[in-house]
Amino acid sequence: MHWNALECTGMHWNALNCTELQGSVISSFNVSYPGVDGLQIVALQEEIAGGSLGNTPADLLSITTKNVPAEAPVILESNSTTSTTIDLKWSNVTQLNSAPELLGYVIVYKEMNKKFQGDIMKSVSPTPPEAVLKELKKFTNYTIRVYAFTKNGNGVPSEAAHVRTQEDGNPCELDDYKDLNQSGRSVNYTGGTHKCDYEDLQGTWDSWYKVSGAAGNALASKNPLHHTCGTKLRLYLRDDHPAFSDGEVTQTVCVASNTQNNSCNNQRNIQVVNCGAFYLYKLVELRSGCGATRLYTWRYCTNGETDDKCVSVICAAGKLCSLTDNGHQHQCVDDNGPCSTNPCKNGGTCNTNSGSFTCSCRSGYTGDNCSTSSLQNACLYKPCTNGDICNTNATGGYTCSPPPDACLYKRCHNGGTCNSNFTSGGFTCTCPVGYNGDTCALGDPCPKWFPCQNGATCSPIWNWPHFKCSCPSRYIGYKCETKLGNTCTSQPARLVAVTAT
Repeated sequence: MHWNALECTGMHWNALNCTELQGSVISSFNVSYPGVDGLQIVALQEEIAGGSLGNTPADLLSITTKNVPAEAPVILESNSTTSTTIDLKWSNVTQLNSAPELLGYVIVYKEMNKKFQGDIMKSVSPTPPEAVLKELKKFTNYTIRVYAFTKNGNGVPSEAAHVRTQEDGNPCELDDYKDLNQSGRSVNYTGGTHKCDYEDLQGTWDSWYKVSGAAGNALASKNPLHHTCGTKLRLYLRDDHPAFSDGEVTQTVCVASNTQNNSCNNQRNIQVVNCGAFYLYKLVELRSGCGATRLYTWRYCTNGETDDKCVSVICAAGKLCSLTDNGHQHQCVDDNGPCSTNPCKNGGTCNTNSGSFTCSCRSGYTGDNCSTSSLQNACLYKPCTNGDICNTNATGGYTCSPPPDACLYKRCHNGGTCNSNFTSGGFTCTCPVGYNGDTCALGDPCPKWFPCQNGATCSPIWNWPHFKCSCPSRYIGYKCETKLGNTCTSQPARLVAVTAT
């Protein structure tokens, strides 16, 4: 990664100082700004954290401010309370860095793996330091950051929080799931390969799906044969379907092999729940499009089971009919009522109560279904000293541990010796002869360029790429390139600074 390929294109800070660019290694970014669009700072953070600048560690970005808040808010809680909302709480910012009065906070958010946009944000007053993000996409991962702002602009952004919007209630009790009921999806169908779910299910990927009718009663659970399911790339469930008592689980779907070797190709994870008389699936896209000339049509295959199994079955009191054996069999199982789908999160215990349920939460979790964590609060006021890191524990308390050993990441190059600073979490490098720089990544210019002429002795000095030439008798010049006339005068060594081009 060369500096000329970076140059912070598109960044408009009033001051940008990128230091110690050592050949192809970036050792640090020091960004200082007096009040600009904070999305630009977030953009740089995201570029580094996402690996777009090579292997540059995210902690090499140092942000300071002038005339705007110097303190970054700390996101304390970030929970999805419904399928389209996220509740946020963060710490108050007190270090305003000689800035004017705090006007409030800005929350910027985006779908994970997409870029932050200027129109996807929310502003709130200084108190209370909390907000609710609404009208979000269902079952979607979001990345969120918070700024404090004054009339001069935004301060330093918080560390990112990552939250997934959740399901509203028990999926088995929904009445808006979609049906996969086409006979052409069945593993028994051999009438063509032109169907593609990128087209047939487009725009409904956030829905639950039920297999029914001529398609069968479940997704296929073994490698479908070549030229079946009405498509070329045939998706099937790798493992057996969950039992009724398992609740909602994550399972893997594969693209079937044409050689019947049961290899699991192009794996994707989906959500599956056994609702007793039927299964529900939260499907995902295999790929965008169907390929040029429909070369890569793809589709979820179904089992083609024609018997609805549980339609006419009557179980004893306290039991219900549940599909088993991937939809090919059934049995009567205990009916645990509203607790049957394990609605309590984070290890909470479900208790039935007059047709409803309550959750007994483990220490450190609260909320109707134990989805809200309170563990971060123990470290809010930075109780650890001497540079130690605060870690919450399962009892709601905290422990202090030394900062990580920075030398574990082999940050010194060319045989340099790494020396950890456990107080700051940083490091220094002791470089071998011929190398220098913060990470010993800078080579000796003498053997690299052979700059000295006429037998002169080259020695590296100061910092890359400076050197000096000690000229032999009768030669002078920066590189000892000029020969004197008939005189015994010798030219003392002169200092030169040459930069590679």
